Amino acid sequence: EKVVAAMLKLAAVKDGETVYDLGCGDGRIVIAAVKDFKAKRGLGVDFNPDRLKDCAKSLEAAKLSPEQQKAITFKQGDVLKMTPEDFKDVDVVTLY
Repeated sequence: EKVVAAMLKLAAVKDGETVYDLGCGDGRIVIAAVKDFKAKRGLGVDFNPDRLKDCAKSLEAAKLSPEQQKAITFKQGDVLKMTPEDFKDVDVVTLY
């Protein structure tokens, strides 16, 4: 959790920004961006469908407000196949 907070602080995530986490694992970076740094939107992408199950568990455990929950999306995908268009309105991209 300290590393996640340090990463988001270093990236200077601000209220109202959009944060993508490529290879999101259990979703903790996207959740922290929305919950603690007030990002307006967070997207986590992971190739492994088992990690998306972990994201769902993390999302439930985070006890977010309904608005925060709506702001977060996790999806299965290959980040190497994403195009510049996929990042059109993104302010911060993280990788761990």
